[in-house]
Amino acid sequence: MDDIRRENSRLRENARYTSNSEFFTVVARVISRDSSSWWQKIIIRKGRNDGIRPGSPVIFSDRVIGRVSAVHLNVSEVDLVTSPTFRCTAFL
Repeated sequence: MDDIRRENSRLRENARYTSNSEFFTVVARVISRDSSSWWQKIIIRKGRNDGIRPGSPVIFSDRVIGRVSAVHLNVSEVDLVTSPTFRCTAFL
């Protein structure tokens, strides 16, 4: 019974985290890739003016493909999951 209570508590905590998170969707076009780091970084045509924030996940076809690493006024840099330095936290 204690195992069930602990699991219930953990699930409630995860549900609370999800419901309190502020997510919104922005569609962005890839405008550039560096030829020396083709699979590591992209530049998208959305930035601070569009509400983009550093650390935001980048999703394509229901999959995480990267994270916003730098935000400028109208463009942002995205580190891709294929970059050897990419790290992220996940909930299962």
